[in-house]
Amino acid sequence: MTRIVSLLAEAWQELRIHKLRVLLSLIGVGVAVCALTLVVALGAIAERVSTEYMERVGGRPVTLSMYPSQLSTASEYEVFRDRLDAEAERFDISYITALSEGYGPIAVNGTPYDVNLNAVDPSFKVMRHQVVTAGRWFEAGDEQNMSPPVVVSSNFLDQTGVSAADLPRTITTPTGAQATVIGVVQGGGVMEDPTVFFLPQHMAVMNPDEGFDSLRVDLWVPEHNAKTLQKQLGPALKASLGVQSVERSDFAAQGDMGLGMLKAILLSISGIIMAMGVLGMINIAVVTIQQRIREIGIRRSFGASTGRVFFSVMMESVVGTFVAGVVGVGAAILLLRNPLVAQVLFDGLQDTPPFPISAALLGIVVALAVGGLAGLIPALVATRIRIIDAIRT
Repeated sequence: MTRIVSLLAEAWQELRIHKLRVLLSLIGVGVAVCALTLVVALGAIAERVSTEYMERVGGRPVTLSMYPSQLSTASEYEVFRDRLDAEAERFDISYITALSEGYGPIAVNGTPYDVNLNAVDPSFKVMRHQVVTAGRWFEAGDEQNMSPPVVVSSNFLDQTGVSAADLPRTITTPTGAQATVIGVVQGGGVMEDPTVFFLPQHMAVMNPDEGFDSLRVDLWVPEHNAKTLQKQLGPALKASLGVQSVERSDFAAQGDMGLGMLKAILLSISGIIMAMGVLGMINIAVVTIQQRIREIGIRRSFGASTGRVFFSVMMESVVGTFVAGVVGVGAAILLLRNPLVAQVLFDGLQDTPPFPISAALLGIVVALAVGGLAGLIPALVATRIRIIDAIRT
């Protein structure tokens, strides 16, 4: 331990003495580590964004879907849900939502707009990463309201000119009834149709053309025992509710959906970046070691062993790249935490992801590895320097 500490102290002193040389050789490493950390972090963030988007579309892992039959009225749906909730409680399932996707006109101030009309339950918010930006989401008891409560996507406001400050706001349903906008959720780009969410109990008012016969019911179950639950749920729901099958419908059932290829591409780019940094540092280190022949020869004359010289030169490189790695990782973190950058990268996410710890650790580890690799050749050259070489210089 004492020897290691002395080597580190000696390496730090050498770095202080040769400040200019160290700065020139480590700028490239710091930039390369910063770029590597950024690429890995952006890859992790891209994976998070892609995963959350696919979970919005198909549900979180593991989502099981079923299609109830012989439902035609809200009262029949209520009976079905009471029985389903009882079965779900037996299997410890907490999140259930109906889902019916339709299309129809919604009028605002007498002007009709064609929008998506989706019947959902309150659990849909958690199961599909819905972020409420104004007002509120559905709550227990909303199904009893005389004016059906609805939640709209943010682009519904953009298209209709309604302001979030105007909520609650009355709109006209396809049947001519009045509904009340109680909240706004994030999502719905300029290329997507606006969406109006409502409770299944108000299907007859909000989307009579679709009806309950198109209703699908999703259950979000624990991933660790999803297969067992699926096998048990099928017979249980068939016996009590007449459901024919329960199938998995979330995106994760199909694999990583190309995310593995994205990771491979980003890691390849990271490798090229670091290779450039290593080559630059090796070139500078080999040249500068030739200028230190006299210094190393004098150390040999005072009894420094070959191993001592080898590890001394090696540790100079390792300590230097460690410092450069810390600076590079810090710069990457500050860049991604910049409010302007964060607004672009994290827009639309339900939860702003923290800086990936794996990216920071990888940056430090790679910096140490680069230091060891870049210091290996100069250290070998230094061990070949003899006392007579120092005298000749």
